[in-house]
Amino acid sequence: MPTVYVVTAAHNRIESSKRFCESLSCQSNGNFVLIFVDDGSDDGTREMVSTFPFTKEICDGTGSLWWAGGIRKGLARLKALNPRPEDLVMIANSDTTFGSNFIEKAVKEVVLLRKNVMLCASVQFTDTDRWIDGGTVCYWPRLTFRHYGRHPEKIDCASTRCLLFAYSNLSVIGSLRPRLLPHYLSDYEFTIRARRRGIRLLPAQSVVCFGTEQTTGSHELRPGSFRSVASQMLSPKFSANPISLFTFVLLAAPTFWKPVCWFWALRTVLSFFLKATIFDRLR
Repeated sequence: MPTVYVVTAAHNRIESSKRFCESLSCQSNGNFVLIFVDDGSDDGTREMVSTFPFTKEICDGTGSLWWAGGIRKGLARLKALNPRPEDLVMIANSDTTFGSNFIEKAVKEVVLLRKNVMLCASVQFTDTDRWIDGGTVCYWPRLTFRHYGRHPEKIDCASTRCLLFAYSNLSVIGSLRPRLLPHYLSDYEFTIRARRRGIRLLPAQSVVCFGTEQTTGSHELRPGSFRSVASQMLSPKFSANPISLFTFVLLAAPTFWKPVCWFWALRTVLSFFLKATIFDRLR
């Protein structure tokens, strides 16, 4: 059976990272290696992870890697371990948890599907009971992401909240691009690139993971002055960061749809900005 290399990254998330490691330590399939990138945490995250008895590699960051930089560093460490082509890579958020047979079932499903496949696990948010299906479809004419309905073969992008694939696929896809997309949309660009290079994205049929919406990032802006709102929008933590949106379109959108996508990106940015600087303050 293939070895599973679980790659994640965290910054000052000791409690969620502890739950993540606890769910790994309970797995029925113990043939895995955790590659944990601690991005400059000062809350004891690194020390906590090191106490778990399973096989692990802990990499250190400076606090400025963000998600894409952390995963890229983890994948570079994975390459240094010289895994076999048939071994599996599982990229997962550090605030994710799993059932005790998650890895066992996921490995069987990926092995059955063979190479050139990315398995996208669905997510259930335990604090809101909301579900996110594994994989989505990017509708370029409106720059929106839609459910695949009854056609999973149409999936062309997915989150890296929990993504499983053969190590040999990395030689085809490449890694994430943190200098261009440090955080949000870095996973969508990565998976769109995979799809275009012949890697199928399929929703997991046998497994689901769990998370909380409180830790998914910033999706709203605090009302304030033009300067304070602009500062919030330019943070990599903000999901509608204008630089990330425009860069994502540049890297991922089909050439024909780029002008239309940039229009919708600008419209989204202006909507957030005006809401926080004018409309919310008038209430």
